This record gives sequence, C-alpha cells and structure tokens, in this order.
Amino acid sequence: MAKDFHEWAFESAGTNPLGWQQSAKDLLEAADAVKARGGDVVDGGMHSLAAVQAMLVGMALECLLKGMWIKKHKAWKNTVLGLTFGGKKPKVPNGKGGSVGDHELLPLADAAGVSLTQGERAVLQRLSGFIKWGGRYPIPTTADQMKPSSTGGGPTVAPNYVSAQELKLAEDLARRLMTEVEPWRP
Repeated sequence: MAKDFHEWAFESAGTNPLGWQQSAKDLLEAADAVKARGGDVVDGGMHSLAAVQAMLVGMALECLLKGMWIKKHKAWKNTVLGLTFGGKKPKVPNGKGGSVGDHELLPLADAAGVSLTQGERAVLQRLSGFIKWGGRYPIPTTADQMKPSSTGGGPTVAPNYVSAQELKLAEDLARRLMTEVEPWRP
C-alpha cells in the first residue's frame, strides 16, 4: 500500500503499459522531427543527427520493452513484480535470478518474451550504445567502448555509427511493439 499520493501515482504509472507506450510515442515523434531536420546521406555515411535519432528510437524501444515486460507479468496486479516498488525504480528481473542492466535492449526484450528476428536482435544490441552515450555524449564511460564491433554478424563499424537501414528496422520494430504492448491484445 502506498504511503502517500505521490507514491501511489509513481506505482500506478510505473505498472501501466499504456504509460510506457505513450512515452514511446513521444520519443518516436521526436525522432521523426530529428530525422526530418537531418536529411539523408548516401554512400554509407550518416547524417549528423542520426546518432540523436538512434538514441530517441532506442529510448522509445526501451519504453515499449518495459511495457511488454509489464504486460507479460501483469505487473499492475502485483507491484512487487513491477518496474516500480517502494518509490524506487528497480531493474527488470531477467528470469535468471539477476536483473537487466540499464538501457540493455536485447536482454530486456528477452526478459519481456518479445519474439525477434536476427536483424531485430542485432539492431537492439546496437541501439543500446546510443541510449547510453552515442546520441548523448561525445565519449562513452571507457575508451574500450569506442572500439568498432560487429552485431549480428554484420560489418564491423564504430559504435556511434548507425545506418539508415538499421534505423528503419528499429522504427518498424517500434511500430509493431506499439500495438503489441496494449494489455488487451493477446
């Protein structure tokens, strides 16, 4: 039982998948505005605001995946399972006795039981870095995080690079989850 109105509001909002859906809608609208401002770049380049667009799309997916986790566990019935408890936002349980790290989209999708293609898995892995730093700061928390890598068997690229195809795949996934997160849908 909540101690006061603010704790009740916190608990209620945190365990409502529709609240997470609305935040995702707002973030996707902002990503569209950034995309319209940035313009297209060809020949493997990326427009200067693509990292910010990727951050916003990644944040939207994070909201949708948290909403999917809430839906899967019907967290509105049991705040112990929810993302909020006792006025604090704990981490999402990963089903293995631990919890999903901050902004780790792929483990969050797995914890939420979201079915993904190999390409979607790869783009979630890539976008996690944009939420953490790629669209926010000039550097990550360590130099090692700046090393080029490959996700899903794709080409080796800088962690703050995102292709138009990756952004399109992420946006398509967000559109799919936007409907699936609704608690009345099977």
